[in-house]
Order: sequence, then structure tokens, then C-alpha cells
Amino acid sequence: MGAAPDGMEVTRAEAGPACFSVDYRSVRRDESAYVDLNVRSALSPAPRCPEPAQKDVSCTVDAHGGLRMVRTFPGGRAVTLSRHLGDAEAEVTSQTLANPGCGVSWTRCTRCRTPSWRS
Repeated sequence: MGAAPDGMEVTRAEAGPACFSVDYRSVRRDESAYVDLNVRSALSPAPRCPEPAQKDVSCTVDAHGGLRMVRTFPGGRAVTLSRHLGDAEAEVTSQTLANPGCGVSWTRCTRCRTPSWRS
């Protein structure tokens, strides 16, 4: 595993038989930011936006099958990017809060299993 992105630190890393997952958080204690990277065997079908469309959710799937979903909520937002890469699937989920400690709970997929856009 390489170095964490600038301004982030690794909080958890997990490797399974067909996946790996790394969690990062901000190194600044006055800032609430979180990133989760999951790479796993590709699941079927390809990513799709939720139907019916959800309030405060913007979602697109590009010509290459990459999904970009942004959820806004009071005090922050969550972004999910997902793409099939050959026989693998990669998903990055990030969440930022405008007011650290505001009590918004993190909602994430079960590690190395179901992507958040499928839940």
C-alpha cells in the first residue's frame, strides 16, 4: 500500500480473497472528512443511478459506465464514484461535514461486499 493522499491518514486497511479496502480521514482534528476506497471482483450489473430519483441526490453514469453520485444533506455532502476496470470494480466514497461533530452518521457499504450505490 502506498502513502495516504495529502492531508489524509489511513485509519483502516483490509484485504480479502477478492477485494481490498482502505479508509482515510483528515489529519486535521478540526475538519471532518472521510474517504473509503474499495476494489473488488466486478459484480453484475454495471452501476446505475437509483430509481426513482432521490431528493438531494445528483447522479450520472458516463459513456464508460462510470457512476458519479452526490448526496447533499444538512451540513455536508457525500460523493460516490464507481467504475468497472476489466474484471474488477473500484468505488471511492467520500464525505465532508461543514460543522465537525455535528452528529451526522456515516453511511457506508459493507466492506468488500455490496457497493453503496446498490444498497
